[in-house]
Amino acid sequence: DFALTTTGILTFASASDFEAPADAGTDNVYNITVTITDGTNTSTQAIAITVTNENDNTPTVTSANTFSKAEGGTAVATLTGTDADGTTPTFSTTITGTDAADFALTEAGVLTFAATTDFEAPADNGTDNVYNITVTITDGTNTSTQAITITVTDTNDNSPVLSVNTPYSVAEGTTAVGTVTAADADANSTITYTLTGTDAADFDINSASGVITFATTPDFEDPADADTDNEYLLNVVASDGTNSDTEAVVVNVTAVNDNSPVFTSASSFTVAEEQTAVGSLTTTDADTGTNTVTFTTTGGADKDAFTVTGSTLAFASAPDFETQQSYVVVVTASD
Repeated sequence: DFALTTTGILTFASASDFEAPADAGTDNVYNITVTITDGTNTSTQAIAITVTNENDNTPTVTSANTFSKAEGGTAVATLTGTDADGTTPTFSTTITGTDAADFALTEAGVLTFAATTDFEAPADNGTDNVYNITVTITDGTNTSTQAITITVTDTNDNSPVLSVNTPYSVAEGTTAVGTVTAADADANSTITYTLTGTDAADFDINSASGVITFATTPDFEDPADADTDNEYLLNVVASDGTNSDTEAVVVNVTAVNDNSPVFTSASSFTVAEEQTAVGSLTTTDADTGTNTVTFTTTGGADKDAFTVTGSTLAFASAPDFETQQSYVVVVTASD
């Protein structure tokens, strides 16, 4: 491991390296014996040469250079490094790179976001949730840098928000109610719609589209809601599998003129001859509200022998028993 000139200059045969000792004991203590002579006489001397450590190596970062973190937190990682000189390197708290302002770094290597991350509102320069920074590690003399990429991933942290146009008004005899919609700030959410509430059993909802329909055709005259007042109460629930939103919905069923009037007056009358008045016509109508009923003669063998004024049926001229004893006329009631 050594060279010695005749003039006594002792050198290492090659440059020494404390981190890679070449001595027999690999402990950086080299033992040699040199001989001195005057041409006739000689003597020897044992010599020990100890190689000491110098800060001649650059520290390096040993932790990963890419990280993936779910949104909603600030912690990233604890960075680590090594130095062949045996020292414990530290990190510079000054970060560089495109997105340096979004991070903080301690000397011990604790890397954090400066603010809580939000996938839906990325703060990185490219607004693509991929943050790029460069960190510096030092042993007090030598430094090196490491480029690091941190990717923020999406989580289901937002609730869907329903949009409903309550109250809905539905004419009896029809089933379509309306469509509810919901928006979710989370990029990859799937929204499912369901119904709850007092009258929910009277309805169906498409779980994917939000289309609401009556389960059976509603009848204003025969309401199916809990308090039979044609005002149906239910709740729409939109869920993304984790979070949900609920909105109250009112569906009012309105009446339509879908029932025919029914005669309640007699279908036969007895009238004395020489008298024109026959009788009063009456009806009932299942439709709620005031429906004006009109009466007209529309058939029968003796249709032309009669008139209707308002609700009064009468002969057009006084009948004569000796001429005809029985008459047939058809009267139609219309609302």
